[in-house]
Amino acid sequence: NEETQVKRADDGALIWILLSLYPIEFDGQKAVLAWAHDINERKAAETELRVNEQRLQNFADASADWFWETDAENRFTYISDGFERATGFTPESQYGRDRLRLLRPAASTPNDFEVLRKLEAREAVRDHTYRYSIQGRDPMWIRSSALPIHDGHGNFAGYRGSTANITAEIEARQHLQSIADRYLSAIDSMSDGVALWDADDRLVVCNQRFRELSGDTGNIIRSGVIFEETVRATAAAGSFAASGDTLEAEIQERLAAHGNLPSEMEVRRLHRILNIREQSTADGGIISIVIDMTAQRQFEEQLHQAQKMEAVGQLTGGLAHDFNNLLAVISGNLELLDSRAKGDVNLTRFIERGLAAAERGAQLTNRLLTFSRRQPVVAQTTTLDRLIVGMQDLVQRTLGGTIQIKTRTGTSPWPCRVDVSQLENSILNLAINARDAM
Repeated sequence: NEETQVKRADDGALIWILLSLYPIEFDGQKAVLAWAHDINERKAAETELRVNEQRLQNFADASADWFWETDAENRFTYISDGFERATGFTPESQYGRDRLRLLRPAASTPNDFEVLRKLEAREAVRDHTYRYSIQGRDPMWIRSSALPIHDGHGNFAGYRGSTANITAEIEARQHLQSIADRYLSAIDSMSDGVALWDADDRLVVCNQRFRELSGDTGNIIRSGVIFEETVRATAAAGSFAASGDTLEAEIQERLAAHGNLPSEMEVRRLHRILNIREQSTADGGIISIVIDMTAQRQFEEQLHQAQKMEAVGQLTGGLAHDFNNLLAVISGNLELLDSRAKGDVNLTRFIERGLAAAERGAQLTNRLLTFSRRQPVVAQTTTLDRLIVGMQDLVQRTLGGTIQIKTRTGTSPWPCRVDVSQLENSILNLAINARDAM
């Protein structure tokens, strides 16, 4: 028997035949009986099979992954050359080794044990990722998939699978996670609120300070929530100072600023004044920074008030000095008149009244000078009832005629050692504050 190619008679094409020759004798004559079988289709199928096998082998050899096969006892019967490129060991060194015995020591997670259960039950396994240790080499992360195979009678014959070295991918992912953890730790330590929204306006991440400044008391602000939902939810929880139509107007103003970047706005919330700055990111998201301005605004108000009081004090001090000079002239002239009016009882009485009025004016200027902080602090013993009664005229003139003043003091108050001018100044300030409040 011999396989050979011959030309077909009708078209001259080369075809494969199986030529069988048999020696025979006929009527005393020796001859050869030739029998030709057309095997052209079989040879074409064999050629195609060899090409497919070579193609698969080329894929296996060129792939960064490695392909393998086990028998029904889970022993390796084939491993592609990619295994040697990834591990440094030849495929032949693994033939006959039990794959399950390699997996069991590495099992540490519920998913690992679930994979072992599937393999023992002869089920398919997809994308099993685990840490693989090889003697003499650093541990590596690998990802494997396996499908059970069966013989022509349907009996389990083993597994065919593929495995990839994903150590670089896992280490890169761990590095990125480490960076993300450091970033989250950094923003959590900030005194300002920080939040990042994606291109769909959903929250990606925020720090605890952002939740506090937003008035989140019920875990409203969480990853995945839409920005408008957070605004309306915190408003419904009572974080906004306004209500009714004014509240809805504030919500719309906040949403408009969020949609028109970059933006900066100062808003009043319950017990807080917030400065909100927002900027778009390169991927179409938004980063929000919320700064608590409450203490700063209070300080600015106090500074403004102090500056006003300083200006009033400077004006008051100048007027008091000028008034003192006038009183000195009046008192001096009245004293000269008094020295010349000896014996005139009526004239003396008028002069004494004028001197008493000048003295009260001098006391008033002393209080004004104390208010302007141009007088040194001097402590002395006094009783508060006398001090209060003595201030009634000053307070009345300061507050104006539209304010009615009633004075009530104790019957026998204890004496106090105090700077009278400073205490009078404090009482006068309280009275002015009370007038402004009315």
